Formats: sequence, structure tokens, C-alpha cells
Amino acid sequence: MIAKVTDPTKIVTDKLVLKQLAKQGIDSNYVEFFQDFAPRSLGREHSPYAKFYRDLKSGKHIMVTSGLPKVKPDGTKIEVGWVKHGDRYVSKPNLFSSLVEGTQITVTCLGDQPDGRKEWDSVTWKPQLYFKGKELTPKSKEAALLLIDPTNSNITGNTLEWDYGICKRRLRIIQGRIREKWLFESDPMGEVRIKHNQVGELKLRMGEYGINGDEELVPREAFIDPEFGYPVTIGASPETFYPDEGVNSVDGYAGTNGEVNVTWNALINANGTKSSDSSTNSSWYCQKSGTNNQWKQNIRPIQLFYTEPLPDACKVTGVVLTLTSNVKYGSGVTFNIDKTNPTNDTSLVNGDYNIARWSSVKLATGIAIASWNDSGGNDFTLIDVDTDDFGYISKTGLTKLGCRLEEDIDNSAPAWGDATQGCVVRNVEDGGGNEPKLVVTYYTLQVPVADGDLIGIGIIRKS
Repeated sequence: MIAKVTDPTKIVTDKLVLKQLAKQGIDSNYVEFFQDFAPRSLGREHSPYAKFYRDLKSGKHIMVTSGLPKVKPDGTKIEVGWVKHGDRYVSKPNLFSSLVEGTQITVTCLGDQPDGRKEWDSVTWKPQLYFKGKELTPKSKEAALLLIDPTNSNITGNTLEWDYGICKRRLRIIQGRIREKWLFESDPMGEVRIKHNQVGELKLRMGEYGINGDEELVPREAFIDPEFGYPVTIGASPETFYPDEGVNSVDGYAGTNGEVNVTWNALINANGTKSSDSSTNSSWYCQKSGTNNQWKQNIRPIQLFYTEPLPDACKVTGVVLTLTSNVKYGSGVTFNIDKTNPTNDTSLVNGDYNIARWSSVKLATGIAIASWNDSGGNDFTLIDVDTDDFGYISKTGLTKLGCRLEEDIDNSAPAWGDATQGCVVRNVEDGGGNEPKLVVTYYTLQVPVADGDLIGIGIIRKS
């Protein structure tokens, strides 16, 4: 007789796993947690991106995957945050080490990376802020450690801040990533230049105002009635670090920016002029111009999921993509999902908006904006559009999905009414259970069985 799981270390406590078990009618009392996040070098069902559960009654397996690694290549658990040593801050165990001394930061790679970066490659930068041509210094050279992450209240002790008067400089660290942003909460009334003074083998990734490999220049006009309102953020950061035993994924958006009085067809087929893969959310909307039936902007969020841990021989039987939203605009559009193929696996560029990067095939029943949940999750039940057992779900790498308005996919303009029509969806950078999630139901025939018998049904989701 199969006994209930009573070992406290094996009892299921993950709320989303419990929700999925209830949906499938599985008694959680008989499901055990049996493999935590671990280096892939340990073999099958070991991954820095996945932990595993199993139902003792049916043999069904549940795999919970993360968009970010949870352990280092040596098996050490990644911790998010900073530790103060005297007048210095040092990062907790991560895929890189980071040292903050005054306003200077050094980031060092702790292992070889898939993109060619090597163990012990590093970058040091000590930025200077110029306002109207005059250098400004922070009120205190020593950074303040914020108790709560300003972008995600579920994370603590992971953000350092310097106050420059006209703006605040923030250094935020999470699993496998470190980001620097300069936050302007109001119009500084002048041009801003940031010189990073970086040295080392690694290079900072410039933001949209980069003018060379080391400086950003923000014109006065950028602060006058900014497109997305205040606060305005500017930032250059070290590129994302990845573990050497797997390929990481990315989410964000690509879109047009400031087209003037163009037709809907021209907007859909325009070249991308903006993108981001580091913000906590992605806009998903279109905007009209001031001229009747003319348009100026369209944005397409993109989500890549690391689904390589799926068994190579499995048969996919169902897929659900969940997107969390906190804002919606207008009343005349419908949301849907499309296959996409960004230029890179771990970063997004403006050209990822270009129509050649998209299949223009609806992967789900659309969700009209009237039914869109702007204070929680929205589930898209994806379909097997090519009758190839969901061939777009990768078993060897990344599953690449993107968000488009149905009016975008159909190249049929929505009613020209509201200034903005669409929503905002949360990214993996947000964390706290708000990031995109993918649930794939599958089975694998492990031994000869009679027709209709399925063995090893499992679940995969991104959390």
C-alpha cells in the first residue's frame, strides 16, 4: 500500500505546483519532492533551471522550470543580495562575483560562458554624471542598501542606491543578472551625459542613449513629456551571465517608436526601432496618430522558454502560456500568441520586431481586451497548428513565443478610437511569481504498453 508523504523535506509546498495538481485531480498527499535545482553534470533530471516532483500513485512527473538558474555549476545555491564588509559591498553566491567600493563596481565571471566569455573575465566601471556640462557627485560615495527591491517587493536586500540629487543610481542583482539604472523622477531641465569609464575584458551594454562604447547622452527633449511618463530610466549594465552547462532564455519586447501618420499596413511591416530585454514589464499595445486612421506605434512582447529538459521522445499533448498583467488600455483589440525567432537567444534587438521574424499564425484562441485580467494571470491554451505534436515546443533548446494583437497578425487595423489600445505584461525580471509561465503536458512511452495507455505524464512550467 502506498503511504502518504510525511517527510517535511519532501512534502509539496510550492503553491503553483499544488494548483496544477488540483487541476489534474492528483492528491498532493501522495506527491513527493525528489530533486532540487542542480548542475546538469549530475545527469538526467538534474538542471540549474528545474526541480522535480513525482506522484507515487500514478508515476506522473512534474518538472518546475525557472527562467533563471538557481545553482552555480559547482552546485552551490545562488542567493540574491549584497553583504556589507566594512565600506564595501560584496554579492552573495551567484554566477559572477561583484564588488562595490564607493561608486566603483567590479564584476567578475566565475565560469566559462556559452557566448565565449571566460572564467575570470571582468569589467570595472566608475561612472561620472554630467548635467548641463558640469559633473555632479552623489551626496554620499557609499551606496545605501535598500531593504526592499523597488521593482519587486518580494525580493529583499538586492539593490544599492546612490543619490545624485537630480536622479538616483541603482544597482540591482538577481539570479545570474546584474543591472544598473539611473532613475529620473522628474524633469532635470537639461541634457544629461553619463561616462562609465569601464575597463576589462567584459563590456557594458549601453542603453538606448549610448553614443559610443562608454558613454550615454540623454538630450533635453527626452525629459519633456516622456513617452512612458516618469520615472525615466537610463542604464548601461554588464551583459547577462549564464551558466556553462545550459542555454539561458530572454524576455522583453521589440517595437516601433514614433512613426508619424502611417497606415496600419506600413506600421505592421515597419522596421523595429526600439527594444528591451531588461525591464520588469513589456508594453503590448498600438497607438494612433493625430490624423484620422493613421498610426504611430506597435509593440510585440517576446518570451523564450528553456524547455530542453523535456524528454527527447516525449509526445506533447497540451500547452498553456500564462501572462500576468497589471494595466490595460482602450477597448478595441484582442490578444494572441505567435511563433517568433529573435536574432539572439539571450538578448533582443530592434530588428526582432520585423515581420520576417514572425510566423503570423495564431497559436491560441484570442482574449478580447474586455475579458483581459489586468490584475493577475491570463491563460492562453495553445493549439497544435501544424498537427506535428506541437512542433514549436523545443525538446532540445528554447521554445520561442511572442505576443501580438490579433489585428497585428491579421493586418487588419483596429477601430481608430482610443489613443492607446493594449496592456502591460510582467517579465521574468519582475519575479515574485509574476513572470511568464509555460505549462506543457506530455507523455513518454518508456516500456511497451497497450494502445491508449500513457506512461510518465508530466508538466513543465516557467516560474
